[in-house]
Amino acid sequence: VLSLVGSEMCIRDRFEQVGMPANFFQMITRDERTAFRRPPITPKSLRAMVRVVRFVWRHSRPADRINAFLVQHERSLKRYREADWSALEPQELLAQFDQLMRLHGETQWFIVIGPMNMAVRNRMLGRFTSRRAADVVPSDLIRGLVGLKALEPNAEMLAMAFHARALDAADQRLLIEADNQSVRAALSRSKEGLALLRNVDAFLGRYGFLSTNGTDFTAMPWCENPGLIWQSIGRLAVSPRPSITEDVRSIREDARRRVRSQLSWIERQWFDRLLASTTAYIDLRERTSLLMSEETYEMRRIFLALAEELVARGVLAERDDIFYLTYDELRQAVGGAIRAKEAQKLVSDRQAEMAADAEIELPDTICGDEVPAHPILPAVDQEYLVGICGSSGLAQGHARVVLDPAAAPASLGQDDILVVPFTDVGWTPLFSGIGGIVGETGGQLSHTSIVAREYGLPAVVSVRRATRRISNGQPITVDGNKGRVYLYHALDS
Repeated sequence: VLSLVGSEMCIRDRFEQVGMPANFFQMITRDERTAFRRPPITPKSLRAMVRVVRFVWRHSRPADRINAFLVQHERSLKRYREADWSALEPQELLAQFDQLMRLHGETQWFIVIGPMNMAVRNRMLGRFTSRRAADVVPSDLIRGLVGLKALEPNAEMLAMAFHARALDAADQRLLIEADNQSVRAALSRSKEGLALLRNVDAFLGRYGFLSTNGTDFTAMPWCENPGLIWQSIGRLAVSPRPSITEDVRSIREDARRRVRSQLSWIERQWFDRLLASTTAYIDLRERTSLLMSEETYEMRRIFLALAEELVARGVLAERDDIFYLTYDELRQAVGGAIRAKEAQKLVSDRQAEMAADAEIELPDTICGDEVPAHPILPAVDQEYLVGICGSSGLAQGHARVVLDPAAAPASLGQDDILVVPFTDVGWTPLFSGIGGIVGETGGQLSHTSIVAREYGLPAVVSVRRATRRISNGQPITVDGNKGRVYLYHALDS
C-alpha cells in the first residue's frame, strides 16, 4: 500500500506539472474516457499543449535512460541484498527503508514510462499489421522472444526437473505432495537428492524474492515458502513438458515473413524498426518489473526485522501484524508513542476491515468518493465470456480457478485451463504443462499474455469476474484468436 500510494502521488504530480488531466494515465491505457470536455483555444490551453508535446517528445525514446537506470539500480540494491537487518536498531531500519523508498519511487516512474512506450508501439504495430496483412495475428509477431528476464526462473526449473528424473518414483511424488521440511529430509538421503537440494537453494538465492504479487511486501516470497517450486519441479519431472521453444519462434518468423512479403521496401524498413522497438520495450518492462519485485522483497526484510523487535517488546502479538499498521503508526510504535494494547487493537480492527473489504467486488475504475457496494453477481446464462486476445490458439479442458499460486492443485496438467485474477513472475511456475489461461485482467502486453505466448498456450485476458463466473472444474474452451471463453467444450460440438 505504501509503495502504491507513493508512486501514485509521484506520477500524478508529474502529470499535473505538464498540464495533463488527473486521469491521464487511465485515458492512455483506455480504462477511462477523458475527464474533461475539449477546452477552448486560449493562451493558457496553448501553453498546456506545448507542455504536453514537450512531455511526449522527452519521454518518447527513453530506452537508453531505462537501460542506464537498470544498471545503476542493480548496483544500488547490492548492499540491501547483503545487509543483515537484524543487527540494526529500529531507527536505523526506518532510515534504511526511507532510502529504499526513494529508489523505489524512481523504479515506479520508469515502470510507467517504459510500458507507455511499449503500449504505443504495440498499438501502432497491430494497426499497421492489420491494414497491410489482415491474415496475420499481430500478437504472433511478438512470440518467441529471446532472453526475457521473466522466463529465466522457469528455464532453470526445467533444467532442475530434468535432473530430478534421476530420483526414484517415490521421491518424485514427494516433491509434489510433501511440505518443504519433508522434501528436504527425503532428498538428503541420496546423492541425486543432495544435488537437487543444492541447485534449488542456489535458485532460491537468485529468485527467492519472487512472490504472488511482486509489488506487495506482505506476500510471502518463494524463499520463505518454496512449496510451489518443489511442486513445479515434481510436476515437470513426472510429466515432462515437450519443448515448444522452436514452435513459437517459427510462428513468429512465419508471421514476420508474411507481413514483410506484402510491404514495399520503405514499409519494410518501418515495420522492422517498429517491431524491434516494441520487443525491446517488452524486455525493458520485464526487467524493470523484476527489479521492482526485488525492491519490494527488501522492504519486506526491513519490516520483518522491525516486527521481530516489536514482538520482543510485546507491542505486537505476531510478526505479520506489522503489515496492518500504517507507516506513521509504525514509527510511533517504534518510538513508544503507541503502546501494545493500542497497537493490537489497530491490528484487530484492520484485519476485520480487510476481511469485509475482500467481499466487495470493485469496478474496473474508481472515481470520486462513491463507496462500492457488495454486489450480487448475476447468474451466467450466456454462451461465452468476452475478453482480449492474449495468445492465439484453441484449447479446451476443465477450469482450475486459482487465486494464489501457492494453493494451486499439485496435479495441474494439459487438460487444465488456469483461471486467475492476474499473474506476476511468481505465478509462472504454474504455466508449465497446462492447456490454456484465462485472466480477469491484462492486455496483449501483460505478463500473462507474454508468458502464454512463449509457452504456446492459448490465452484470453481481461475477462471480467472470470474467477467468480467460472466454476472450478467446469468444462470450458479458450479461443485465443477471438478473445472468447466458451462455457462448455466447444470443440466437441
